[in-house]
Amino acid sequence: MLVLFSISLSTLAQAQSITVKGNVVDPNGEPLIGVTITEHNTTNGAITDINGNFSITCAKGATLKFSYIGYKDVTKTATGTNLKVVLTEDSQALDEVVVVGYGTQKK
Repeated sequence: MLVLFSISLSTLAQAQSITVKGNVVDPNGEPLIGVTITEHNTTNGAITDINGNFSITCAKGATLKFSYIGYKDVTKTATGTNLKVVLTEDSQALDEVVVVGYGTQKK
């Protein structure tokens, strides 16, 4: 008896995809709003909400990059469904900020 199995590539991709949820905070435990989370080598991404929470569907074992202006980038592996990410300040990036202003003001 001969049995043939047919599995589409999209079915395999869905079986290996996971939804990763978590929270991004600063060193003081304060939530960071608008942190960008991207899956390495894809256009898949997400951002954190007002409470620092995020949710992203990605391949199991994918590398996730967390980036935010003024903070060092962090990479994590998507293995579980709940991540807590702490971003530390990048003092070097703050030295690169230049503010220039022109104009007058009357009272």
